[in-house]
Amino acid sequence: MSGCYSPASADLLYTRQDQSYSNTALGIIQGANDPVSPLVSNIGGNMGQGLYPFLNNNGKFRVAVSLYTINAKDVINIYNPGTQATWGNKGSWTWPLKEVTTTLSNIRGMTSTGDYLYGVAYDVPVVNRVTTANDSFAEDKVYTFVPDGQADAHGEGLTAYGGDIFAIFSQVEGDPWTDGVYLPNKLVKFDSELNAVASMDMKGKNLDGSSPGSYVRSGKNLYVATLGGVQPFGDGWNPESCIEIVNLNTMEVSQAVSADTVSKSDPTFKHMFTALAVCGEKVYVQATRWTSVDPYTPGYNIRIYETSKDELAKGNIGTLIKTFAGEYGWRCALVYDDVTGYLWSGTGYSICRYDGSEWKEFNENSLGGIISAYVPMSATDDQIDPEPTPDGGGSGGGGGCNGGMGMMALAALIPVLIVSRRKRFF
Repeated sequence: MSGCYSPASADLLYTRQDQSYSNTALGIIQGANDPVSPLVSNIGGNMGQGLYPFLNNNGKFRVAVSLYTINAKDVINIYNPGTQATWGNKGSWTWPLKEVTTTLSNIRGMTSTGDYLYGVAYDVPVVNRVTTANDSFAEDKVYTFVPDGQADAHGEGLTAYGGDIFAIFSQVEGDPWTDGVYLPNKLVKFDSELNAVASMDMKGKNLDGSSPGSYVRSGKNLYVATLGGVQPFGDGWNPESCIEIVNLNTMEVSQAVSADTVSKSDPTFKHMFTALAVCGEKVYVQATRWTSVDPYTPGYNIRIYETSKDELAKGNIGTLIKTFAGEYGWRCALVYDDVTGYLWSGTGYSICRYDGSEWKEFNENSLGGIISAYVPMSATDDQIDPEPTPDGGGSGGGGGCNGGMGMMALAALIPVLIVSRRKRFF
């Protein structure tokens, strides 16, 4: 949903890790088949990964896999996996077409339009442009966001619409866990040359832009799930967490619903809005609560609601269709697959698939590890380069942390690792 290419999709590409958040590997679920992993093992990026299908300047299908290591620029491996029928073969992913390093560190989103691939980063709030001509993938423009006042800023989201690029930045003054405060997120509109042509304050504060579904575009409207501040444990919660809707044509924003409003009608709702998925006129809403009492112990409660665009705009998140609860895990995210009709929800260490009537869990055993990044993807015949990149085309390794997943409630880990690894706290 938040990647760079959103066609009708049939397969789910994912990354998974072991319990120590290392040994990152690539895997795939094709249609209703069982997971296949590893397609590539030990790819690097143990601190986080992002998966971004896109079309190059010739309209050919490519996949960017971003890999993050703390205090380093992300390595971005660009793959040409060949025909879709062979995506479950290891040979289709053995070697990247090209390994790229740019200005970006801790990628939160990538999107393509025209001849270019664009990205946004968390560690330093920048947006960049990379040419895709002849699969050269050379960075040629960089924009650095300047926050309000003395605030720190972080790139959180990126989407393309009407030939323009739209980036979301979070802003925080001071330490939000003590006396610091979050400011409203900022939306910046760019033309294709990466000139900032408009900017506006949003309604919400903070979001985990690396989690699939934290923002999703449907036509002219951008739907954003905001956290309302830091992500508290136990009885703490964020009444300001909200869902907002941005009309990208007019750059007007409205708050559809807040956590505080939902809690007044349902006192058991002490959750943050973490993700959305759009299926035609239908909208799925994910809300998450970290139920652990101690900040460094696990526990989660994740709810999935079903509503419509019209009802959501009126503040109605609809019917609660599923609750996931567990003692271990950190992932929460939500994407919808147009072709299969599957809704995919990240839940703790697992990913769960909803076909409209039943839920199926893919756990650590079936995935080959705990879920990290994931994205649905597909390609038409004319978008496929018939031959995948041959062996010897480049290095299959690389290091990097999350352009695709946000740090949530983890099983007991070293606090410094928790703070650094994704964006559990900020």
